[in-house]
Amino acid sequence: MIPNQTGIYLTNDILNKYIIPLALSVLTFYQPIMIFLALAAGLTFADCYFAWRLSIRVKKLNKKSKGKLSSHKIRRATCNLFEAMLLILAAYAIDKIIIQIDDMFLTRIVTGAYAIRQLISCLENASSANGNKWARLAQKILVDKSSRHYDVDLNDKQDDK
Repeated sequence: MIPNQTGIYLTNDILNKYIIPLALSVLTFYQPIMIFLALAAGLTFADCYFAWRLSIRVKKLNKKSKGKLSSHKIRRATCNLFEAMLLILAAYAIDKIIIQIDDMFLTRIVTGAYAIRQLISCLENASSANGNKWARLAQKILVDKSSRHYDVDLNDKQDDK
């Protein structure tokens, strides 16, 4: 028996009869999409890694930059990941409950859209403030994140090299 603050004892029966079976049934329902959730998490962590690498390159080119990722940016990436996971979970629930199809069509579309968004962000981070030939080529298509996220203009610094 487990005492609580009011002196009433809660038995393990509540835990065994209601809470554990509910948690296990939710996990069982969402088990087929764990790979989609893992993919979203992996791509978000990859984007954070490439952003960190960009901050180091910006610091080498411009001493005013801190060269560090701030907790605000990590928090924003975590919130984006949480929102993406909620969308994937909701898409799966719509597939199973409303549309009642088993091939997870909507789940794959939502996960694919998030994956494309994160891959483009990784490419933008990898090509920004990078002097390699492939990066200069990619910058003709992609956004330069060094000036947008780190408040520095590196156009004149890169032209010197």
